[in-house]
Amino acid sequence: MPVVNALLTNNPTPTITGTAENATQISVAVNGSTYTTTANGTGSWSVTSTTLATGTYTVSATATDAAGNISGAGSASVV
Repeated sequence: MPVVNALLTNNPTPTITGTAENATQISVAVNGSTYTTTANGTGSWSVTSTTLATGTYTVSATATDAAGNISGAGSASVV
């Protein structure tokens, strides 16, 4: 299960970060949009969201490994 780092920011297009098993495909959902990226060799990943209005958002992420197995969701808040 990927880890999503909680974030407190005034940036309307925040960069959301986390960790997962290296080389897994990460799907990140926030405010009705889904972003994809791949965890690097150390397992770190990041995506930059489109513009978000001021507020609190729940971010969830899943990881898909090379065999196509999908993890449970990890989640955190972006404020």
